[in-house]
Amino acid sequence: MKTKSLHYLMLIALLSIFTSCFMKKQTIKNATEVVYHFEDSSVPPKYHRSYTISINENSMNVVVDSYGDILADTTISISKDQYNDILDYAIECNLSNKTRVNKEDDCTGGTSKSLSIYIKDESIINGTLYKCGGQRYGDLDGDIDKFSIYIVSKVPNFSKLVE
Repeated sequence: MKTKSLHYLMLIALLSIFTSCFMKKQTIKNATEVVYHFEDSSVPPKYHRSYTISINENSMNVVVDSYGDILADTTISISKDQYNDILDYAIECNLSNKTRVNKEDDCTGGTSKSLSIYIKDESIINGTLYKCGGQRYGDLDGDIDKFSIYIVSKVPNFSKLVE
């Protein structure tokens, strides 16, 4: 009898894990907007470049700034298929929120990468990964570095925008 109960518990646990992964993928597939933000480290304004890339099924808007001074603001048309590829890549990178990991010391001057994914006005992912002094902390899980490289590669002439 105990063996049968254990099998049922294991089956329920496996179904929960499978359903959870499936629901996360389906939720991201229904996203209406993706917003990626890179916050540069503390360097002189001449070299500081932070940027935000906001993406929906029709366009990609890129805003580059240096301590609040807008250096570039451009919008690029994209197809629904290109947008869906970005959502698929977010799923591939296993992006999600996690419990916040706090920094271990008073490191300042690092960089951060933030991601927000929305369905209409509701945030389904909203987190930041901060890197400083060899440490990584924040409330964003998954491979945001891989995702950021992918997103930037989709912006034509990105290197010119951040000059």
